[in-house]
Amino acid sequence: MSSTQVHSVISSDGTICVVVDGKHYTVSASHPSYQEIRNTITAVPFNESRLIELLNINKAIAYCMHGKVRVDLNEGKVWFNDTEFHDQAFCERILRVMAEGQDPQYLLNFLNNLGENPEFRSIMETFKFICNEGMPITEDGCFLGYKGVRSDYYDKWSGTIQNTPDGRRVEMPRTGVCNDPSVSCDSGLHVGSYRYAKGWAGADGVVILVKVNPKDVVSVPNHECEKLRACGYWCVKQLGIESSPLQGEVYDSDGNRIAASSLVELANSGQFDYGDDWDEQYDVEPDDDWQDAQNDWYDDYYDDDDDDEDEDDDYDEDDYDEEWGDDPNMPF
Repeated sequence: MSSTQVHSVISSDGTICVVVDGKHYTVSASHPSYQEIRNTITAVPFNESRLIELLNINKAIAYCMHGKVRVDLNEGKVWFNDTEFHDQAFCERILRVMAEGQDPQYLLNFLNNLGENPEFRSIMETFKFICNEGMPITEDGCFLGYKGVRSDYYDKWSGTIQNTPDGRRVEMPRTGVCNDPSVSCDSGLHVGSYRYAKGWAGADGVVILVKVNPKDVVSVPNHECEKLRACGYWCVKQLGIESSPLQGEVYDSDGNRIAASSLVELANSGQFDYGDDWDEQYDVEPDDDWQDAQNDWYDDYYDDDDDDEDEDDDYDEDDYDEEWGDDPNMPF
């Protein structure tokens, strides 16, 4: 039986005060595990070890992300498999998942799909685009974007690509998509932010919602960062005249927002066990600096001398001109 002494109280404003072996902790509503800490305190029977674990933000995040994602909140870094991403916005998404009690599987699905993109540069550009533009992620790990088209749903550039929002798939060969991010306007299936799509649709067009698998993104123009070029997407639905960008974290494939689901069942299932080795080597007390434990883990599993420079293939404009030339029916 554990000899740890734990006492807790919830104040009238919702603040949780916890005492663990004489050490005091104050948990406000801004804590990413606030709701789960509160549920754990009031649960019968009381799970002492789970409460102590939740007070450790490092292990709480690992627990939430099924042990497959590590983050450095101070530096805005995310590690998934062998890939390191830099974006504070994605870290904030993870924290919102925890705060809202959502199942984080959709984020893991997204990272898995993103990892199937054949170009490392495209992976980095897509990750940054999703985070910067706040694109909603679907439960199957794709993301939702916007496209401005004619009122008859044909593309406004060539008038040859039908984008009827009935779930149809629109695609083209990946080799036909411009993969040079320094080129603003070129061949490819364009998807953008709501503002970009609405401006492109104009007064005589409409805005439709499209679903994109991150593995199909080819490039994000450096100087037009509100759009990307892909080799495929699904046409989901038309948005109304008075529509606004989608709000919320996760949607289904039909563009409907999915309500937050509780992580309490996941916490009680015991299915996310990272193993005794990780627990023993990287465990820290709740009042210790969790960043030190993160750094220990990072040093062990990553080579500091790794070269993260992009290995982009040179873009040959002659190759593009040879294939497309001045063809007015470029697949935009």
